[in-house]
Amino acid sequence: MIVEMTAVRVLQPFFGSTNYVWTNVIGVVLASLAVGYAVGGRLADRRPLPVLLYGLLAGGGLAVLFSAPAATPVSEWLLPVEMHVEGVAGTLARGSLAATLLLFAPPTLLLGMVSPLAVRLLATGGVGSAAGRVFALGTVG
Repeated sequence: MIVEMTAVRVLQPFFGSTNYVWTNVIGVVLASLAVGYAVGGRLADRRPLPVLLYGLLAGGGLAVLFSAPAATPVSEWLLPVEMHVEGVAGTLARGSLAATLLLFAPPTLLLGMVSPLAVRLLATGGVGSAAGRVFALGTVG
């Protein structure tokens, strides 16, 4: 949720905070999480290693950290310098989608992979209780 809120605020100077921008950000974040969960589940079954969990957390965190400074050059690259008023809405919608995909899909995908791996590593006492702990801590966090 923090990535979503931050993404909209980072993109706002370039694309505004219209429904197009919010929809693009929410859609990309949810799709990235879904792919991350699926990939993370497979990875958790193949390599249930704590070092992998720590690496995914660090990689996702670093990717989020670098997405904010990268937003200006990426957004300026996606926005045409001279644009007629008639083409603004479509360009802003497409540009905000492309910027969201480039800047925020990779970190969200990596962070989505964390939950299945954490559940797998904690599942010594039962999968249900391990999943409950992971989801509870994720929600509280």
